[in-house]
Amino acid sequence: GHKAIAGADPDGYTIGLATFSLTTYEWFKSSDVTYRDFTPIALFNVDATTILVNSKSEFKTLKALLDAIKNNPGKYNVATPVGAGHHLAFSNLLDAYGIDPNSVVVVPVKGGAMILQELAAGGVEIGPSTLPEARALIDAGKVRPLAILSPTRSKLYPDVPTGKEAVGIDIEGGTWRSIVGPKGLPQPIVDKLSASIKRIYESAEFQEIMNKRGYGLRYLKGGDLEVFMANMHEANGRILKKLGLAK
Repeated sequence: GHKAIAGADPDGYTIGLATFSLTTYEWFKSSDVTYRDFTPIALFNVDATTILVNSKSEFKTLKALLDAIKNNPGKYNVATPVGAGHHLAFSNLLDAYGIDPNSVVVVPVKGGAMILQELAAGGVEIGPSTLPEARALIDAGKVRPLAILSPTRSKLYPDVPTGKEAVGIDIEGGTWRSIVGPKGLPQPIVDKLSASIKRIYESAEFQEIMNKRGYGLRYLKGGDLEVFMANMHEANGRILKKLGLAK
């Protein structure tokens, strides 16, 4: 999908969805496209990683969990798809806290549902996911959110602290979605598309749908989106090298 957008004529008639994966291809050598091959139009969603534990876990705060990992390298398990958004977000958190990101044992799973299954069953101690994905298990009292890696708290669960509130680390991580076009899209076309997306983003219907489902709302246009993608690309490359996953 990303390659189809990048290879299209820059006439404004082919645009598409750019996702978190775009900032990992270069490091995995899985594709030759990067964020540099696109014209950024507008970001409209960030689903921040939330650090979750089983409801029976001894850990009630993020600080307690991180301190335990720091003092007991190799003892704790995390379920996550290797190299995916939540894995990298959690690894970046460990690194920022002064913990070797390889200090936790990764139990590879294929997707978000399996992360939560492992966590709820007690197969692992940690499960980084999103609040919308974990909603049913949180409400059922099966898993406990310790913190959300976002600049602001979630409207879905306003009692869950941010990473900065929990451990003093201003960190952002997770999955995101934005609208982009091929590189070289003329500025008048970019401005028109960005304005249209902003009207949709600000509409009561869109806001209600996203809020009801717990999806994170964030709007960035043009140059601000390019900076966002560049920062994510750099952060992901740095942590993938520390994890030994970059090729």
